[in-house]
Amino acid sequence: MRKSAVATSMILMATFAGAAEPEEGAVYVADAQFQLEDVLQEVLVTKRPIRLTRFWVVVTGDQVALMAKSNGITDRKLVKGVDLMRQFGAFLRVCENDMSRLGLVPGDLLPWVEPVKGFGAAAPKAADERFYADERPDELPASVESLRRIRTACSAAT
Repeated sequence: MRKSAVATSMILMATFAGAAEPEEGAVYVADAQFQLEDVLQEVLVTKRPIRLTRFWVVVTGDQVALMAKSNGITDRKLVKGVDLMRQFGAFLRVCENDMSRLGLVPGDLLPWVEPVKGFGAAAPKAADERFYADERPDELPASVESLRRIRTACSAAT
């Protein structure tokens, strides 16, 4: 009995120790074909994250309006699902060009949602040329492939 309690404690300590350093995760794109509700289903039901894992949810096109504070007031269920993804380690981003098209500014977004630029944005680049000067590299994927997927999603014509 005592051995199983010690073993359980060791497993729990290893699990929490591993959770201290998040792993690089996937990039999910919510668009007209795979909508935000589909992303919620994929992440929270199909994948079922069990510990803190860094992953990105990029919302594009007309779906961007769902991430506005004004929508959060009317669609509490969706906002709770999005917040749950955030709690599991999601970085929630909306495409800046779609925000502009919809007449939204960063202050219109839910508190944990931030805009992200696509390729060719008219903004100064950081010294490393991978990021724009106003971006926080620690909140974007280290993987060039994942970053490219985010930029491509936000560069597509909507």
